Parts: sequence; C-alpha cells; structure tokens
Amino acid sequence: MDEIVRFSYTPTYLLYGKLPYDPPLKESEFYPPIDTARTNAYNNTLKFHQINKIRYDQHYQPSTFKVGDKVWLQTFYHPDNRKLMPPMSGPFTILKQISPVNYEIDKPQSNLGKTTMVIHSSKLRPYYSKEGFELKLTKRLYRRLITPKSPGIELENPVRGSESNGSKDRHSWSKSSPEKQETLIRPLA
Repeated sequence: MDEIVRFSYTPTYLLYGKLPYDPPLKESEFYPPIDTARTNAYNNTLKFHQINKIRYDQHYQPSTFKVGDKVWLQTFYHPDNRKLMPPMSGPFTILKQISPVNYEIDKPQSNLGKTTMVIHSSKLRPYYSKEGFELKLTKRLYRRLITPKSPGIELENPVRGSESNGSKDRHSWSKSSPEKQETLIRPLA
C-alpha cells in the first residue's frame, strides 16, 4: 500500500470483470485478474485520500465561534438565484455547538417547520457590528477619496505634479514635514 499503482481500470472492469468492448488483445494479457485490479484500485483510493488530507490540513483553520456570536451565513448557489444576489445572509446568532465543526443557528426553515438550522462552520463568517467599526484612513486612501477640488475640504501640503513628475493634473504628498503628513485633511473655516 506504500506505492501507488499507476494504472487505471474502467468502472465496468472493476464491477463486472470484463470490458464493455472487445479489445484487440485478450483481457488476461492487458488487465490483471479482477481481484488484483480491485485491490489496486482500493489501495490507490486510500493513498489519494491521505494525500488530499495532507493538502487540506495545510490550510485548515479551526472555527473560533462561540455560543451567542453573530455570524453571516453563506448563501447557497441555486440556478434560480439572480446574478447580483448577496453572497451572505444574516446576521444570525449561534445557539448551540453540535460538534467541533457544526453549529445550530437561529435561521428559520419554513419549508420544514423548524426555527433553527444546523450548519457547517465553513459556511459561516463572523459578523462585525457597525458600532465597533472604525475606518483607518491612510494617505493613499485619502488621495483616492478626496481631491483638492472637493468643496469644503482642503488638503494639507499638496505638491503640484509639475514640481514632482512634470504632470500638472496629478497631486502628491510632500515628504518633507512629518507633522503635516499626520494631519491629512482639515475642513475650511
């Protein structure tokens, strides 16, 4: 079982012991006996399962959800869904942890008459409320959001492009004074 046998068998041969067509050679010359072929196929399946498990475990992150946490639920693809449907629904509250990877959430299932749903942790994402959200703006983000021509806002220390790279339409930040770099914008009085 240590070595993978690099030979593929047709499903018909593994199930019935014969090929679905008449081969140019005799089956006994080209294919091993059916018991050997089934053993090789079973051993190959086990070996590839171990290889796939190693690959999966390299990127696996255990779920960190607790009872009472709010989560988003990944919406399942269905052909009747529209193209611009939101990818997540919720937020829902975790009511109970069924196993290390399965959680019961408070999503009603009207077609089954249930008020909860058991879902795998790979389909859940943490929910962050708007109250605790803070946007950390950087100079690069300010440059993209606000131009010097925005009404009511003046950029601190803009350097014309003609001074930096020859273009008159672009603005860049001066790297000379760190005090002015911390105060990026100020409202006009």
